[in-house]
Amino acid sequence: MRRSGPAGRAGDRHWRGGARLAESRALVFRAMSLLVDRGAGSLTPMRALLWFTRSAVVLAVPLPPQASAGPAGSRYAPPGAGASSARTR
Repeated sequence: MRRSGPAGRAGDRHWRGGARLAESRALVFRAMSLLVDRGAGSLTPMRALLWFTRSAVVLAVPLPPQASAGPAGSRYAPPGAGASSARTR
């Protein structure tokens, strides 16, 4: 079987969906926490900053890492493997 061109980078097809889900959860968390705090009458600029910081954490924790591989493949060596064992074929 022949290739029609040079091999490109392979990317993670599902990363955008996971990132979008994490972002939407963070935005909903931020909106709900600000609305509840404002409804209780206890929203101050410092508490708003706290809610913005917490929503950034809610975004960062479930955000999936983006995986990709180039034409040479992954150069990952398991922990404890020396540099010489990672290049053996």
